[in-house]
Amino acid sequence: MIRFAALALCLAGAAPVWAFEPAMPASARALSERVSEDDYTLPAGPWVDGAMETLRIEGEVRRRTWRVEDGSTTGQILNRLTDQLLSAGYAPIFSCSTRDCGGFDFRFAIDVVPAPDMFVDLSDFRFLSAVNGAGDGLALLVGGGRGSAWVQLTEITRRTPHAPEDLARALEETGRLVLDDVVFETGAALDPAPIPALAVLAAYLADHPEARLAIVAHSDRPADGDTSRAEGLAEARSVRARLIAEHDADPTRVEALWLGPFAPRATPLNAVGRRVNRRIEAVLLP
Repeated sequence: MIRFAALALCLAGAAPVWAFEPAMPASARALSERVSEDDYTLPAGPWVDGAMETLRIEGEVRRRTWRVEDGSTTGQILNRLTDQLLSAGYAPIFSCSTRDCGGFDFRFAIDVVPAPDMFVDLSDFRFLSAVNGAGDGLALLVGGGRGSAWVQLTEITRRTPHAPEDLARALEETGRLVLDDVVFETGAALDPAPIPALAVLAAYLADHPEARLAIVAHSDRPADGDTSRAEGLAEARSVRARLIAEHDADPTRVEALWLGPFAPRATPLNAVGRRVNRRIEAVLLP
C-alpha cells in the first residue's frame, strides 16, 4: 500500500521545518532571531504609484539578522545568498536594488527588524523575495551602512490547511493543493476511503465556472522508460475519475498529468525527501 498522507500527518502537529539555512561568511555576526505566528505580506514587485504587488502567506514567520564585516558589497552578499536559496528549492519572484525597488517608500513599506538589529542605508540596499514548491515564502534584505553590511532573512512557513475554506484559499493563493488523503492500495487502485479534498475541489469548480484543474502525479523515481510515466498517469487518472464520478465535476475542466521527478519539493537523495516528492496535486490551470 502506498500512502501519500503518512508523512504529512506525522508533521502536521510538529514545529515548522525551516527550509533554508544560509551559509554566512566567517565574519558574519548573528544579531537577532524572532519567531511569530503571522499573516505575512511578501513583496512581489516595486513600489509604484503608492502601492506594490504582494503575496499574502499565512504561517509561522522567522526573522533573523546578521552584520557582515568582511568588506563585501550588498550586491555580492545578495548574489551569494541567492545561489544558496536556489539550491534549497526556492524560486525568486522579485528582486531589486535601491531606486529600482522604489527607494524610501519601498524601504518603509516592507517589514524590517528594528535597530540595532538591522540597519538599511537608503542609498544602498538590495531585496529579493522567493517561494518554494510548498508555498513557503522567503524575503532577503541586504543593507549597507556604518562600514558594514546588514542582512535580514525572513522565512514564512505556510500553515498546513485543514478546513475546507482554508484548503480552497491555499489552492487559489498558491495555484496548487497537495492531496494528502490520497491512498493507493496496489498500483493505481485507489483506496475506497473518502478523499475530503476532492469535495473542496468540486466546490471550487462550481463556484468558479472559468476555473480548470489538472490532477498531477509526481514520482520519486527516475523518469527513464515508459513504466514510471504509465503508472503515474494511471494514478492521476484514478483521482480525476473519483472527482468526476463522486462529485459531479465537469470532465472537460479536469485533466490528468504526470510530471515524474521534475518538480521536487525536497532533495531526492534521501528517503524522507523521496516520500515528500511522491505526491498527487491539484493544480489550477490558467
